[in-house]
Amino acid sequence: MKSKRFRIILIYWTAVIVLLPRAAFAYIDPATTTYLIQIATALVVMAGVSLTIFLYRFRMISSKIRFWIFGIVYRIRHKNKDGPEKQKTETEKRREPYILPEYAIPGSAEPPEPSSFDGDVRKILQKIIETKNHDKDKKNALTDKTYKGRLRMLIPLAAAFGFTFIVIGCLELAVRYAPEIPFNLTRILPTVLLVFAVVTFVLIVIVPLFRGRVFQVLIILGITFLVAGYIQGNFLNWGIGALTGDEVIWSYLRAQFAASLICWTGCLVLMTLLYRYARKFWNRFIIFVPLLLILLQGVSLISAVSSNVNEGVWGRGVFWQYADENLTIDRINDVASEKNTVLIVLDRLDQTIIEDITAEDPHFFDQLDGFTAFDDYITWFGGTMLSVSGLLTGHRYVYDKTLDDYLNFAWANANMLQAYTDRGADIRLYMERGGGFNNIKQVRGIANNVFKGELGINKRIALVKLLKLSGYRYAPMPVKQFFWISPYEFMDTIELTDQTAPYMVNDFAFYERLISDGINKSDYKESFVYYHLQGAHTPHTMDENIQYTEESSYTRQTKGAFGIVYEYLRQLKDLGLYDDATIIITGDHGIFQGEELTSPARVGLFVKPAGSYETPLKISNAHVSQSQMNATIMESLTGEKGRFGDTFFDIGVDGNIIREYAINLWRYEITGDGRDFSNWRFIGLFPDTYT
Repeated sequence: MKSKRFRIILIYWTAVIVLLPRAAFAYIDPATTTYLIQIATALVVMAGVSLTIFLYRFRMISSKIRFWIFGIVYRIRHKNKDGPEKQKTETEKRREPYILPEYAIPGSAEPPEPSSFDGDVRKILQKIIETKNHDKDKKNALTDKTYKGRLRMLIPLAAAFGFTFIVIGCLELAVRYAPEIPFNLTRILPTVLLVFAVVTFVLIVIVPLFRGRVFQVLIILGITFLVAGYIQGNFLNWGIGALTGDEVIWSYLRAQFAASLICWTGCLVLMTLLYRYARKFWNRFIIFVPLLLILLQGVSLISAVSSNVNEGVWGRGVFWQYADENLTIDRINDVASEKNTVLIVLDRLDQTIIEDITAEDPHFFDQLDGFTAFDDYITWFGGTMLSVSGLLTGHRYVYDKTLDDYLNFAWANANMLQAYTDRGADIRLYMERGGGFNNIKQVRGIANNVFKGELGINKRIALVKLLKLSGYRYAPMPVKQFFWISPYEFMDTIELTDQTAPYMVNDFAFYERLISDGINKSDYKESFVYYHLQGAHTPHTMDENIQYTEESSYTRQTKGAFGIVYEYLRQLKDLGLYDDATIIITGDHGIFQGEELTSPARVGLFVKPAGSYETPLKISNAHVSQSQMNATIMESLTGEKGRFGDTFFDIGVDGNIIREYAINLWRYEITGDGRDFSNWRFIGLFPDTYT
């Protein structure tokens, strides 16, 4: 018995730990949860259960020892106490009548054999015994014979069902990936909890109205959806990638489809078998498993909320309490009256896209007069956050500290932007949280378009988007595509006003404001303005004429993005500000290839220094990188590059020039011409101490 109980406990806790979800890191990863937190919770529960079992066993053993000792002492004290005449022999004891309660007949000295009764009497006696045993166990057993009994069976399952798919599904990923959610989650929390309460209440009240087989089928389907959905959401979403707006090629995910079908079918078969052949275990299972999932996921959610309140690390909710404080669209079309520095980043402006467009239309980029195009430009990183933060601050992340600490340091020591501030220039940054900073405090005091207030939110739309995110996480693979959601869809939840509207990457909206309002001169003499546009990034919904389309491509959408840029440059020329402006058009990174590169990761770069105009576009093969960005801007503004190092125009085609590129932790060294992939060499991984 003791060995059997130990095996059961061992198998149970092994299952708990194995079934705990795994952590991941990306835009919005549908499989991300708190692995360590839930393991810790499981271990605490395990310790409590183990301690309870130990104390119970200790009490049982100590009781047996105590009664054994008491029996010995009692027999010693009462031995021969009443004299020999009072002692009965074993034979006499055996002769005393023994009466079973079920078969006792008054006056009988021995229990009658069941065979001595006729068939009808035996049936009646057996029914009496079964009824008595049933009444004895009824108090502790669940039953579906009454509405109250069905209600008791359903409450844990209904609560876990709503908690998993509504509360956890809507809030956990949104909390952990707050950069992709443009509103304060506390604003939608009451609505989510209300929906959870209503759905749970409806399930608890309505489902028990069904009886018999229909009710049991509903219970089997409910526990199947709960368990299979939990496994799907935490283990079987590998390979589908993060929600970056990129289209998922579902035909490539055959293994995931097979695993998902096996999981859901297997869960359904298992639940059916448990119900049919292990009814006693089934009654405990449908109570215990839902409560366990509520406990594990509840602790996980509390951990996520706590890390937000305490400003944890990136990917665990850095700036929840600052969600209403944003970089806004305020004065988005303003320019200074004398000197302007305009840095336009077209997301994913891969150099190969530039070359494809040129091959289709050799004169497409002729409108960039005064510009120099660099066809061997390499960014520091293959992702937006670290690339843009390095671009604007001049500090490269080398994984020697937490991302939070790096960003705080980099923005506090953004020397180029500080130089603009010292000159009294107007600095405005039009980018989203997560697109170069992860806490509004980092850009407060630098950017003049920071707004602190309360944003309006359409709670109905926000709830629909969060439920769609939950569906994408938990749905089986064959139907998951119907729940696919782009992070850009969350922008629809904001109710915009003139002053509080946060800047959100939306090239159509940017172009519409540019056409309707036009560029305006401000009272500032100098300005630095950063625009982050969607550019070539998926989803591809813009054609070359800046019109919405359901199907576009990298080249067509990039042409449309440059159409917006050309309109901006045209208006600068109309105001007479183009000649003295420093204008840089580039990308934050190229097309994502994964960590194991298969071709050069070059990014498009066009630079127009102040004073350069009315000259045809030049092409440079210089081996440039992000390291020369700040010096180029400062030299164009002041005529001196100072401590910022070399500019793009100082770099040549020396084959000994060494540059470095990183995608996640993977590091590559490029010697000489970056257009030749044979010059790219993998040199190892950054330490993962702070990831």
